[in-house]
Amino acid sequence: MSNRVTPWLLLLAAQLQVCANVHLMPADYVKSFRPNMGGQAVGVNASIFITSFGPVDSADMTAASEIYFRTSWIDPRLRVLYRDIKQETQYPANYSDFIYLGGEYYTHVWKPDVYFPDAVSMDRPIVEEDDSVFLGLLEDGRIIYSVRLMLKTRCRMTIENYPFDKQNCPICVSQYKYPVSEQNLRWALDYFAIEVSDNLYTSHFAVDQGATERSVESSVEVNLFHSFPRLCVKVYFSRHLMMFIFTCYLPSFILVALAFVSFCIDHKSVPARVSLAITTILAQITLITGVAMKFPSGSTLRLIDIYLSANFTFTFCTMLEFALVSYSARPSPSPQLIPSSPPQGTRLPTKRSVRSRISHCDLDAISRVFFPLVFGLFNAVYGLYCISIYL
Repeated sequence: MSNRVTPWLLLLAAQLQVCANVHLMPADYVKSFRPNMGGQAVGVNASIFITSFGPVDSADMTAASEIYFRTSWIDPRLRVLYRDIKQETQYPANYSDFIYLGGEYYTHVWKPDVYFPDAVSMDRPIVEEDDSVFLGLLEDGRIIYSVRLMLKTRCRMTIENYPFDKQNCPICVSQYKYPVSEQNLRWALDYFAIEVSDNLYTSHFAVDQGATERSVESSVEVNLFHSFPRLCVKVYFSRHLMMFIFTCYLPSFILVALAFVSFCIDHKSVPARVSLAITTILAQITLITGVAMKFPSGSTLRLIDIYLSANFTFTFCTMLEFALVSYSARPSPSPQLIPSSPPQGTRLPTKRSVRSRISHCDLDAISRVFFPLVFGLFNAVYGLYCISIYL
């Protein structure tokens, strides 16, 4: 048992010695100068590990995520540091050539110019000092740098098909200080350049873990006339539909069906029919307002707005239908009394109805068939269209 523990104790002791020997940095090392200053561009390999995604704010069009951002580059000036650390510390002979420098070296070495252009806010969660930063050194002078970040990035959504829409939010990385001729930011060539956690889940969205893709774009800074690469990771996700079905679609459908019940109530029950129509109309307005509050004012028309507006129209038409039934059920005006012996030369009025109208019973009977039929046809067409764009 002691033979197994001894190498790890030696490794721990060596790491503590490395962290304490910041003075081993080369005397001529200037961290403000990039590697190969005045020569070829330094290649910076980037990779991203997405550990969590969400929440996504549809109103602000932003998405939160937690990532491990890893970069590596070769700094030939640090080969001396690697050799000196190996000489002054006692690493186990069978251990790898990798040396963990620790947070003490973080402020003493050159780091590439990297930033997130679409980030609204960025935070580095720290539980203990420097626990979110990893800095390592290899024999050839390669630095491996990893940092844990919590990002809130802009996510430009197209919400015309909301809530059956499928979105993609990019997490982009770029550089500003150095152009491509001095610093070449690129994706790592290995398979692990982009990794996504298997446990990505949000309460409102389903992340498509197999649909992440990486891309390299080139943007030009007008003032400096230099080209700066932009590396992007796109995360694809769709909304959980059950919440919208049970909170928007089903209540609106039931309200329309409840409004159609008024066709079966006698037209003489004016308070019952009027109160039912007004209640369903106000409930539909509440649903429409609740959906509209989730998005900024002036945004485009959404698919759910069409459904709620159509249902509001059906509900309002039941009120108009009752007004027409009440009008048709009015009694005819009393005919004008004519004297038994009118004066000679007086013309008698022609006997005809003052106005022609449909029977109120026939109007309710037609409405009981026409309105549900049109409403069912609308739901069938709407449902088929939503399924076609979602699948």
